[in-house]
Amino acid sequence: KAFEYIKTHQGVDLILTDHMMPEISGLTLVKKIRNELGMKLVPIVFISSVQDKAEILDFYKAGGNEYLSKPLIREELYVKVNQLLDNNFKSKILKEKVHELEQVNRVKDRFLAVCTHDLRTPLNTIIGLSDMIIEEGGLAEGSETLSYLERIDKSANSLLELVNELLDFSEMQLKRKQVELKSLDIISILNSVIRNFNAINEKNISIQFNNKFDNIFIDGNEQMLTRVFDNIMSNAYKFTPEGGKISAKVEVLREKVFISIRDSGIGIPKEMQGKIFEEFSGAGRAGLKGEKSIGLGMSIVKKIIDQHNGHISLNSSEGRGTTFTIEFMKVD
Repeated sequence: KAFEYIKTHQGVDLILTDHMMPEISGLTLVKKIRNELGMKLVPIVFISSVQDKAEILDFYKAGGNEYLSKPLIREELYVKVNQLLDNNFKSKILKEKVHELEQVNRVKDRFLAVCTHDLRTPLNTIIGLSDMIIEEGGLAEGSETLSYLERIDKSANSLLELVNELLDFSEMQLKRKQVELKSLDIISILNSVIRNFNAINEKNISIQFNNKFDNIFIDGNEQMLTRVFDNIMSNAYKFTPEGGKISAKVEVLREKVFISIRDSGIGIPKEMQGKIFEEFSGAGRAGLKGEKSIGLGMSIVKKIIDQHNGHISLNSSEGRGTTFTIEFMKVD
């Protein structure tokens, strides 16, 4: 009768059940409530004159919350019932608040994604047009108009970097589910990223890939891993002065792949190293040419590597450069 009632009244706040009953036992009732009805949170009190510890343990294993032995002591019953009801009430409030916060967070993530995405189009237009005017010439070298135009172009590019960083962050927030991984060649991805940086290298930096492998396979997502290496290389480039060095290296040890990217840049202050993988930690710094950053890049890198069951670490000294080391599991 209790089970049939609970099936149609799932707003029940507390259940007290005897052990020995005519048709089913209290233990069976608890199992049916937890498994068949899926009511995992409603507190259940088990009442019995049985003192068998194994049977009491079975009750707790089935999902019971409290055990009261017969004969009942009124004060003990009142205290335990009040505690369970109070805890259940607080849990419901907490669950509602968590649900509300999750909804607010989802709205925030979507808002951030839409805003940053819509900002990129006008920024790309500004950059494209200003670049075209500068390249076409017609403006006197050193003129005020040309100076203003170059500042517009530089500011738009800096803002675009910030927008891209925010867009990457919002995409990561919206893609919290398990990432689909497949076997891919990490050497090929690294080669592609390093080739791109050599193509835009205007600081006469020596960018090298010290590699002795034709290919190494890991389980990964190509687009996301490209973002990881691109971000690390971008930081190395921003913080390495003219004529400096950036080198990437791959090693394999006991079925693990170690990828290190090292630069001869300005290094990371010791007090910032513990915050660099945190979101909005304030660890972001302007590059040597004033490139803006809000400090989200490395937190995105860590999220992606975590989703690949990998590990990232850093070793840095001010004035001596920085080395990031990423570890993945190798697959055949």
